[in-house]
Amino acid sequence: MKMRSSLELKKNRGSYILFLYNKNQINIDIGSLNNLFFSPGIYLYIGSALSPGGLAKRIQRHLQKTKKIFWHIDYLTTNNSFSIKAYFEIYSEMKVECILGNIIRESFNKEEIIEYKDFGSSDCRCNSHLFQINKNLDEIILILRPKIQKYKFKLVEIKE
Repeated sequence: MKMRSSLELKKNRGSYILFLYNKNQINIDIGSLNNLFFSPGIYLYIGSALSPGGLAKRIQRHLQKTKKIFWHIDYLTTNNSFSIKAYFEIYSEMKVECILGNIIRESFNKEEIIEYKDFGSSDCRCNSHLFQINKNLDEIILILRPKIQKYKFKLVEIKE
């Protein structure tokens, strides 16, 4: 996988949506959430990066396989079954994670989406910031792209 240097990533603040692919059926012990089952498929994780390092530093960290586990998402990004395939950088000085979560929930019907309760959302009132979407990556991006148009954003695809 070709990793982008932090110089290549914009040093903006905002929120992001990671598009992860899980290739195996797997159980992972996610700290306080205990043992969770993940089936193969596409997962979307929403986060924010409003600190001085911004999106560049946060996304670069998520792309690293070896790191200290700090957030729920780290349990997935350090697992060899999961890989990040793409991400949206959404530029905003405000935290828009919960708005993005609602956009995702409203964009897919109940048969197409699974939410992982309390995953990544311990600092807000959302049910979850991790979703499994039962569609292919290109379809998901096509559905979400027009729904986040009100924000300045960029799609980055990870080349392997």
